[in-house]
Amino acid sequence: MSRFATAALAAVLFLPREGSGQPIVLTLDDALARARERAPAILTARTQIDDARGRLAGASLWLPENPVIDGAAGSRFSANENLFEADVAIGQALGTWGRRQARIAVAEAGVEAAEATTAETARLVVHDVATAFLEALAAEQRYQLAVDMESVARDLQRVTARRHAAGDLPILDVNLARGAAARSIADTQVADADRLVRLDALRVLLGLDPEQPLAVRGALFTPRRFDLPTLVVEALKRPDLQSAAANLRQAEAEVRLADTFERPDFGVAASYARDDGDDVVLGGVRVSLPLVARGQELRATGLARAQRARIEVEAMERALRSAVRSAFEAYERQCDAVRAFEGETQAGLEENESLARRSYEAGHISLPELLLIRRETQEARRAYLDHLRSAAMAALELQRRAGVLR
Repeated sequence: MSRFATAALAAVLFLPREGSGQPIVLTLDDALARARERAPAILTARTQIDDARGRLAGASLWLPENPVIDGAAGSRFSANENLFEADVAIGQALGTWGRRQARIAVAEAGVEAAEATTAETARLVVHDVATAFLEALAAEQRYQLAVDMESVARDLQRVTARRHAAGDLPILDVNLARGAAARSIADTQVADADRLVRLDALRVLLGLDPEQPLAVRGALFTPRRFDLPTLVVEALKRPDLQSAAANLRQAEAEVRLADTFERPDFGVAASYARDDGDDVVLGGVRVSLPLVARGQELRATGLARAQRARIEVEAMERALRSAVRSAFEAYERQCDAVRAFEGETQAGLEENESLARRSYEAGHISLPELLLIRRETQEARRAYLDHLRSAAMAALELQRRAGVLR
């Protein structure tokens, strides 16, 4: 099951609901703060830490086992008399030197791995929420653009109808204007549907009620300067890498724990017995002989896990350096695209459409020419929004790979 599906299921099952009548307006910072605090996947992951700490508490006990008491009592029957007999013994295993420390090391590495895994889950959830927010914000801006273009198309339709009534234009222009208005209305409906879908995806990730009104606001993209060497350093602190390193330490600690099974285990014992009417008190020690079970399985699995974890850590470090560099270059290219579009195209769009509109009303250009100019203007505005979205997503991907968005 995907992270998105898991989060959706957990949202339905576990999170408290807010009043559906109160609208929520979120910025990106609001959405991320809400995710860190209430995201179901993060809340679930935190329970792994408590589980690991419980195993650490067990490994920290000073004695490996509870004391054992054995006892027996009865009568001895003979030809001359019956004697009461009793035998009581208590024993305590002490383990061997170094085993408790090795168990603690294994458990501590397990706690570190659980903490890193939880942090990695939170990092991925935050990225998913940020992505969903930006998609919703881009859809909202596409919808607003469609609404504006629909308003212009309806206005053009009214102007064309008026000029046709005055005898200035043929019925062909009226039909063209009516068709352009219909397409604009359809574009608005499609944009609105996409906006609702994007908002619902964000609502699910945040654990909001399906009936909860939700809106997003903010700038789709604000250029930022990133320092590549700093990002590479931060990437090597990512929780998934820390989790792999903790798994390596845990495997190495298991090998050290296996070594302790090559040494004898020690224990102490004391007993009391009544024999032929006499009281007998004895004390002694217990020593196990590690002739058969010498930690072979634990050592073999620990060595294999350590080798696998070591390879994984080295591969992840190389991959992270490369991934951050490529994401940084992609972000720079997307920023260049936005700047080029703004400098060469965006500034004259509104002016071109206004001039074309006045030229049409003055009879200097035909309706097909005006519609062509409007279509080019609309496509340019949509392309600009696409560039802004791509740049915003590139910045988000760079931060995800560097591990600085948590």
